[in-house]
Amino acid sequence: MPFPAMQMLQAAVSGPANWYDAWSAAYTRAAAGSGQAHVVCFGDSLSQGFYADAPYYVNGFAGWLGTELATRTGQTAGTGIIPAYEEFTITDARTSSAGTWTASTSGFFADGKVANASGDTYTLGPITCTGFRIWYAVGAGGAWTATVDGGAANNYTCAGTASVQIAALDFASGSHTLVIAGSGDLHLLAVEAVNNTTQGVKVSRLAKGSQECSTFVADASATSSRQCYLLTDPDLAIIEFGLNEALLGTTTATFKTHLTTLATDMINLGASVLIVAAPPPNTATIAEATWTTFRVAMEEVATALSCGFLDMVDYWPSYAANSAFYYYDNVHPNQAGHIDMARAIITAAVEPVDPSAATITPTDISNLGGWWDASDAASFTYHSGGLVSQWNDRSGNSNHFTQPTSGNAPDRKSTVNGQYAVLFDGVDNWLGAGDVLDLGTSSLSVFMVVRRNAVGANHSLIGKYKITPSDGAWFTHFINTNKMSTVFDPGTVATADSGVTTSVDSRIFGFIIDRATGDITNRIDRATNGTTTFTPDSGSSRNTTHGLYMGALRNAADSGFQAAYWLSAHVCEVLVYTKALDSTERAQVEAYLQHKWLVYT
Repeated sequence: MPFPAMQMLQAAVSGPANWYDAWSAAYTRAAAGSGQAHVVCFGDSLSQGFYADAPYYVNGFAGWLGTELATRTGQTAGTGIIPAYEEFTITDARTSSAGTWTASTSGFFADGKVANASGDTYTLGPITCTGFRIWYAVGAGGAWTATVDGGAANNYTCAGTASVQIAALDFASGSHTLVIAGSGDLHLLAVEAVNNTTQGVKVSRLAKGSQECSTFVADASATSSRQCYLLTDPDLAIIEFGLNEALLGTTTATFKTHLTTLATDMINLGASVLIVAAPPPNTATIAEATWTTFRVAMEEVATALSCGFLDMVDYWPSYAANSAFYYYDNVHPNQAGHIDMARAIITAAVEPVDPSAATITPTDISNLGGWWDASDAASFTYHSGGLVSQWNDRSGNSNHFTQPTSGNAPDRKSTVNGQYAVLFDGVDNWLGAGDVLDLGTSSLSVFMVVRRNAVGANHSLIGKYKITPSDGAWFTHFINTNKMSTVFDPGTVATADSGVTTSVDSRIFGFIIDRATGDITNRIDRATNGTTTFTPDSGSSRNTTHGLYMGALRNAADSGFQAAYWLSAHVCEVLVYTKALDSTERAQVEAYLQHKWLVYT
């Protein structure tokens, strides 16, 4: 097939088994509500988020990592540290500035910003938080002020013995705006919005394009980059450098010295360290042999210091095999690449420390009747290109979906959050599995990850149904009022509609038909969203001769398809259980889908 194989959640991490002990303890506290944790991502343009979708701080791999950690711990712990140069080098909607700010050699990457006149201002917010932190350099300069929500000015000075200082402003939780105004030489190094709760993990991106590790560690002066990062108080340090060193001819010996300094500093601060080797660049830009020597150097540093080491070459074996899928250019990942890097880091550094991690596979829960996984390349055969002729059932029940006609075949070519999905075009694409998954006396639970591509129309997802159903028929679809609607016919049709949902983002959809209690329960993004009842009928055997279809609804005569029910969506994964999942099983299945597909509300 013409696509690279998906390397889903199979990060190859070297290092001692206990390399993440400090991070594990911090994460456990953060998840339990007994203290926040801090992840710091050090690196170059890859870590800064270049060529992910805007905004970089959300859609770069560090942003995706932060979203996953917030989802798992139930709390957004703040913005993390935002270096001053971010406002002046990339678009960051959280900050703005006015006036004649100039460069400073103080601060992260020796790139602080200097306010030279009283009209120079820097703004963070509005943003929901309980406080602000302002990093600034003392040693040269004059007075400056910070105000919150237009209130009274807080007065500070940059005069004094050279050092890095952090001003703290705290207040009640709410939407707040910070305005910093320089009336002399203010050397602004960074800002941060904090949530002073006892839960959650914050992620800081201390990364900058075109930079080498040496910029971070070589200067030991009192207001240098190194003095700044020594104040970050990290629990997990993710270090990604090396590409610029390889491009600019830095020797691996020099690189190892600088990398060792940074990693050792983090360890001495009490952090766990994960060193990450970037994905393989185009060999026309950096020779394979050159990049291999740098990867080896990183692993040697990790081994010497008992750090974790994640080599993205284990994910993406070569640039040539993955250039169309993961890369923006010869070096940088695109959006799919950033998501896959986040997935690799989550697997390497989050799954091992999260006691509630979704470690199940769908087959761990009994009564799995069907499992169709778009990320699994081995599950597919094709007419040509990505046009699906067969999508195999991974449950072991051989309930395979097929499509004999290439003109009606959905296309496995697009991606959702870095993994392949099956695209139904909303015109005439469908898959059929024959007369399988009759209920008999069983209940039914169906869960799926789907990204809708259109709203305001009827779109059939999956089911054994026709427009005039027979006893035992079931299916779920989106209706033209933008609700998820699940239908079951236990003799009299029962329908459960969700609330209005117009989102075209990837979502977790599901429903449970519990024939013992007579309940139909819709689920969207791990929450109940629409219910109905019917007369309990668990003692009745209900079988229908309708076929099982995905993406379309059969007409009344069962001779073709009903017009205006074609699915326009990316289907990522579908799980069918021939029982009503209990609350524990349901939570496990939904967590499995959420963490695998990085689906967030």
